[in-house]
Amino acid sequence: MIIHAGRFVAAKTGRRAKHPQGPPALRRDKPFAGGKPTARRRVIMRPLPWRGADRLLEGIYFMRKRRLSCVLALVGAAAVIGFLAVPVAAQSDSQREGSPSVADLVRRQLDLDDKDGDGKIGKSEAGPRLRRSFDLVDRDRDGFLDSDELAQLAEQLQSRWNGRRRPAQANRNGGKPTPTQAEVAYGPHPRNVLDFWRAESSSPAPLAVFIHGGGFVGGSKEALDARTLRELLKAGISVAALHYRFVTQSPLPAAHHDCRRALQFLRSKSEEWNIDKTRVGAFGGSAGAQVSMYLAFHDEMADPQSDDPVERESTRLTCVATTGGQTTLDLSWWREHIPGYEEPHRDPKLVFGAIARDEYLKRVSQLSALTLVSKDDPPIFMVYAMKPDSRIPDEPKRAINWKVHHVAFGAALKEKMDALGIEADLAYPGSTTNYNSIPEFFIAKLKPRRS
Repeated sequence: MIIHAGRFVAAKTGRRAKHPQGPPALRRDKPFAGGKPTARRRVIMRPLPWRGADRLLEGIYFMRKRRLSCVLALVGAAAVIGFLAVPVAAQSDSQREGSPSVADLVRRQLDLDDKDGDGKIGKSEAGPRLRRSFDLVDRDRDGFLDSDELAQLAEQLQSRWNGRRRPAQANRNGGKPTPTQAEVAYGPHPRNVLDFWRAESSSPAPLAVFIHGGGFVGGSKEALDARTLRELLKAGISVAALHYRFVTQSPLPAAHHDCRRALQFLRSKSEEWNIDKTRVGAFGGSAGAQVSMYLAFHDEMADPQSDDPVERESTRLTCVATTGGQTTLDLSWWREHIPGYEEPHRDPKLVFGAIARDEYLKRVSQLSALTLVSKDDPPIFMVYAMKPDSRIPDEPKRAINWKVHHVAFGAALKEKMDALGIEADLAYPGSTTNYNSIPEFFIAKLKPRRS
C-alpha cells in the first residue's frame, strides 16, 4: 500500500494513476466494478485538495470495505489528518487564492454587496446573480441575507463544485482594477490610508470618495463595489477609498476628522493626480453614509492660515450619495421616529467616550445631517432597503439592523431639504427616483454638460 497525503485512489499495481491530483470522486466503477477487489489492487492516497476533509471519512470507509485492519485504517486516517494540519502559511499564495474558506466567501460577498455596512445584504444591494436566487437563499423571508444564510449558500456551492473551480460570486464583478496609488498615508495613524484610481482623462477629472460602513467599529475600504468603481472610471470620474479610525481606537468625532483630512489630502494632490478639486463627491453606507453627509452639509472647515498646506484645502462637496445612512445621531430622535426603536442598541459612551451629557448633545448636533443642512448645501441621493410601511423583522438581530438603517432617516432629511429647495432624491423599494444608481447620480452631478 502506497500512502500519499490526500484522496484515496484505486489503481492497478504497476500502473500510473491518471489523475495526479486525484479523481473527482472515488472510482468504484474502475477497477472495482464487478465485485471485490483482487489482491493485486492497491490503494493510493493522492495529494489532498483544500476541501479533502470530507474524503477522510470516505477513505476510512473504503479501507474498511476492503477488509483492511482497523489499525491500517487508523494509520491512513492519521496520515491524512497530519497533512490537513499543515499550517496555512505553508501554502502558496495561489493555493490560498484558489481555495477560499466559507468565511472567506461570506466576507467577500459582504464586501461586494453590503453597501450600508450593516452585515447583511438586502435584495436591492445584491448583484445580478445573487439577486436571481435571493428568495431561495433568504430562508427566513426577512428580505435580507445574513452571514448564516450566506455561509449555507457557500457550503452548498463548495459541495457542488467539489473544489475544482473558484466561487462565481467572489469574482462576479471581474475584480477591481489595480489602484493607481495604494495604501497612501494621509495622516499619522496606521488606519489613515487610502487607495486612488485615476480615470483616463486629458483634463483634470472629477473625484468620488468612498467611505466604508461598519458602525464605526469595523469595515474596510475594500468594500468599495467593483461595478460602481468601473462605472465611475469608465465615465471619467476618479475614485478614492479610505480607512479611518474606529471608536475602539478613538471616539467620535475622530472618524469624521480623519475623513475630512483625507478629503483635503486628495485635493492637495490635484495637480499630481489630475483631480478637478472643484468637482468632488462622497458616498458610503451606514457609518460611511453618516460621515459623507457630515462632509456634505458642514460649513467650510478649511483653515487658510494653517502652516499645513493640506489643512488649507476645502472640505466642501459637489454632491453626496448614501446607502442606509443615519441622518442624525440623536437617539432620542430615533426613539420618536424609528418604528420599534425603544432602547439604545449600544451605549453612547462606547461611541463618544465618557463625556458629559451637554458635550454629548453638542457633538451629536455637530455631526448630524438634520442639524447641519442649510440652503447652500449640495444635492443628495439616498438609498434604503425597506419601504416606509415595512413591518419590523421578527428576529431580534435583524430587527436592530432594520431599525438602525430605516428609511425614516432619509424621509426626514428629504422633507427638510425640500423645504430648503435642495435636491434630495430618496430611493427605496417601489419608489420613483431620478437616478437608477449611485454612479448614474455622480455622472449627472460631476460630469460637465456638453453644450
